[in-house]
Amino acid sequence: MSFKNVLRLIRHYKSIYVNFKLFDFKTAIHMPILISNRVKCIGLTKGVVTLTEPPEFGMITMGIKEGSSGIWHYDPCHGILDFSNGTVELGKNISIPKGFSIKCIKGGHLKIGNNFIGNAYITMFASEEITIGNDCTVGYNVFMNNGDGHKILNAETNEVTNSRKPVHIADHVWVCANVNLLKGSSVNRDSIVGFGATVGKEFTETNCCIVGPYPGKVVKTGVNWKH
Repeated sequence: MSFKNVLRLIRHYKSIYVNFKLFDFKTAIHMPILISNRVKCIGLTKGVVTLTEPPEFGMITMGIKEGSSGIWHYDPCHGILDFSNGTVELGKNISIPKGFSIKCIKGGHLKIGNNFIGNAYITMFASEEITIGNDCTVGYNVFMNNGDGHKILNAETNEVTNSRKPVHIADHVWVCANVNLLKGSSVNRDSIVGFGATVGKEFTETNCCIVGPYPGKVVKTGVNWKH
């Protein structure tokens, strides 16, 4: 480990606890996850997280970068990480800035591919399944949830009438700021989800631009994007 990385590890010393809590010794010694000391961690146990790429120092960062909000000098909490009764797959080159809330609970599954760039205030609630492909960018204040948060009941029978559905984001998708990706959302590769959209259905089109209120609509095709 280089001297520069040793200094980073000293600064973000909670990373040592997180890596050895999640991984066996041969993996943890590489320190693949670099995490802010101000991230609240819940439900971290061995076997919960699987790396889809060989472990490298700092290949996943959480709660360290500021994104574009610029207000974090005033906020004592940099994020919430809850892997209680869930399973997680993480690739490499994943950057999740400060202000995130990631919960993989109730038997849910979360998968994030390689080269993921996020902005501040990302929220992911995986109580069923959320998958994000390779080379995706997710903007400021994006909300993903494959459930409703609460049970909706039949007033006469007390039967639960709502259910959880997966959220799927394919490779090379740009999710712009203030987007909501609700249960049943599916966005195909090389697409853009426009600012402020609320998505709630499957879009099979590739190279498209999706905007609008729930469940969203395609307003343009034959497009692509790059950083």
